[in-house]
Amino acid sequence: MHIDWSTLALQTINVLILVWILARFLFRPLRAIIAQRQAKTDAVLAEAVAARKKAAEAATAMESERADIERQREQLLATAQGDAAKEKARLIDAAAKNIAALRIEAQSAAARDRAAMEAALIARIKDLAVEITRRLLSRISPNADLDGFVVGLCAQFDKLSPQTQAAFTLGPGQNAPIEIVTATPLSAEVEAHVREALEQIFGIGRQFAFRADPALIAGLEVHARTASLRNSLRDELDRIVKELRIADESTR
Repeated sequence: MHIDWSTLALQTINVLILVWILARFLFRPLRAIIAQRQAKTDAVLAEAVAARKKAAEAATAMESERADIERQREQLLATAQGDAAKEKARLIDAAAKNIAALRIEAQSAAARDRAAMEAALIARIKDLAVEITRRLLSRISPNADLDGFVVGLCAQFDKLSPQTQAAFTLGPGQNAPIEIVTATPLSAEVEAHVREALEQIFGIGRQFAFRADPALIAGLEVHARTASLRNSLRDELDRIVKELRIADESTR
């Protein structure tokens, strides 16, 4: 095999020149371009990392905010439940008080109605008793037993205190007559008889003024300026009704 050393040397020189040319005019720009792209890629990657970090921080902040909102919601819910419970208790207490007040009012109204009915019944009984007595006494003269009422009146006077008795007696400067009330007008004879009987207890010369009041039914009443004496069927009926009412109240 024959080797042309001169040709080999020229070819080697050409290769070296080509390598130098490629290295100077092709490989350097390529490396620069690659370096620039690598820098841009690194910058993009850095921006991506920064964006991911910001996203993670935003997610963390959002989660913290969501936790705060949830905590505030629970606090508001607890406050609302507490307020609702207080309002419910207040409404129940107000309703209980209203019910108690209504019950007391109903009991009071029932008591008033019962008292009114009893009063009406007693008044009716009293009227019936008066009417029955009036009808019975209409068959006899109202003054038939007037002496008995006068005697009873004298007995009442004896039981009075000296101070009350003094109201009926004639004192210095006391000229006002004593009023004598009977169920029917008295005849002159009966009036003189009553006057004589009353003078025995009120004093001789005492002035009397007679008048009639059918409401007495029978009997008489004596009225001085500051005191009165009553001995009539009407007064007796009033006393009986009063005692019946007191006895009824004591048995409740």
